[in-house]
Amino acid sequence: MIFCEAEQGSSEWLIDRLCRITGSNAHKLSTPAKMKTYMDELAVEAVTQEPTFIKPTKDMERGTFLEPFARDAFVQHMLPQTDFSFEVKEVGFIQSELNSRWGCSVDGMTNDGGIIEVKCRNDKNHLADFISIKKEAMYQMQWNMLISETSHCYFVGFSDRFESMPLARLNVQKIERDEELIGKLKDWAETATSMLELKLIELQQCIELFGAGK
Repeated sequence: MIFCEAEQGSSEWLIDRLCRITGSNAHKLSTPAKMKTYMDELAVEAVTQEPTFIKPTKDMERGTFLEPFARDAFVQHMLPQTDFSFEVKEVGFIQSELNSRWGCSVDGMTNDGGIIEVKCRNDKNHLADFISIKKEAMYQMQWNMLISETSHCYFVGFSDRFESMPLARLNVQKIERDEELIGKLKDWAETATSMLELKLIELQQCIELFGAGK
């Protein structure tokens, strides 16, 4: 794996992840229709050299604001359970050495050989994750373990609400590496990458043939 130095969320980080399959979009590889749409988006990024714009929702902005608090709460939760000084290190974009079109941005790397995935969802979805973590998040965590070459991922659900039930504020679940699912993700990603490369070749040929801009 190759670690990029840019801080997550920065303009440099957006460039690092440009035109690459990432963990937050790994679920889009699971069906042909979603895969095609996703590869079309990455093709646009390759041609324009600009990241796909996603307008942040209020929930997304809240999640970004709460993420550092979630990370701190997780570490404090883990310290009494370990016989060493448990730590979480923030890193930039990670590029896979398996394929330069693959990468991920983890929410932290733990010093017990794992990574973390922080979710600060709205109340309804936060509580739902206690019973069953969404499939999209499971795909994301397994993809991130593939790229980061790690053995496990801590799912960290965090909320600053629930004053009447403080235990519900933090949801920590250790997700082990699932080689069967990772194998499927790799197969899907290889298909998607081939689709993307062919699309870029076709675009280049058609632009050279029909392009008339100045």
